[in-house]
Amino acid sequence: IVVLQNEIIGKPANKEHAVSTLQKLNGNQHQVITGVTLLHNGTMHHFYEVTDVHFNSLTNEQLHWYVDTYTPYDKAGAYAIQ
Repeated sequence: IVVLQNEIIGKPANKEHAVSTLQKLNGNQHQVITGVTLLHNGTMHHFYEVTDVHFNSLTNEQLHWYVDTYTPYDKAGAYAIQ
């Protein structure tokens, strides 16, 4: 999940939503939380990792280019962290 100022940011529904999500993150720090659950020999093991992400300030043209090029509609926060 992507978290900005205690708000969970999910996957965008369309291009406009993706651009507006990236505009929120633009120039700000937020967290990406990755959780994993494993089942081993009948026992569940849970763990997670929190990564602080710092977005540089990008122009609206750059944000639109990213959305048009990478179509991040299946990504929480409208971008891929890798």
